[in-house]
Amino acid sequence: SPTDSSTAPSVLALAEKGLIQARGRGGWVVVGHGVTEQVQGPPSLTEWAANHGYVVTSNVLAARVRTATENEASDLRIEASTKVYELERVRMVEGIPLSLDLSVLHPRLIPTMTGVDFTSRSLYGTIRERAGLIASRAEVVIRALSASDRVAGLLTIAAGEPLLELHELTFDQYEEPFETSWLVNRGDRYAFATTLS
Repeated sequence: SPTDSSTAPSVLALAEKGLIQARGRGGWVVVGHGVTEQVQGPPSLTEWAANHGYVVTSNVLAARVRTATENEASDLRIEASTKVYELERVRMVEGIPLSLDLSVLHPRLIPTMTGVDFTSRSLYGTIRERAGLIASRAEVVIRALSASDRVAGLLTIAAGEPLLELHELTFDQYEEPFETSWLVNRGDRYAFATTLS
């Protein structure tokens, strides 16, 4: 709702704490607490969120078959000229953008992906149900970076805001790689927790 000068400082203080967010002419909305992902294997965000009482949806930006890049082909142990399935999504928790996810899947999964609407469907759940593959482990590289103009626009944050970037290579129960992915998560809404030994 509109604010007058007497309420502006308190509104700005709440916004700085991440408790409310401007929604253009719609005024301010209350936002939930951030998501901390406790990683104990390669989780499906959709299934993880359901276990914690969150609703996850996706804005699907790309769902297509294309030629693998050299790096993708190396990760997936295929020839560089091979076709792969690309799925790019903005993932939202309770309607608030959390991450931009780009998944590139092994060619053997292309028939599995045909006709699937990933607006609210789990990628790993779909792979498990349709191909019988279970994500058993993931090799993950994490780093901090600043949001580009494109990513900032998609995640409704300012350009230059902090992001947590994850490069993941996910393996099935047969120790074969089936997904290489690049994910960027809002620094104000996402934390990655794990145990090192």
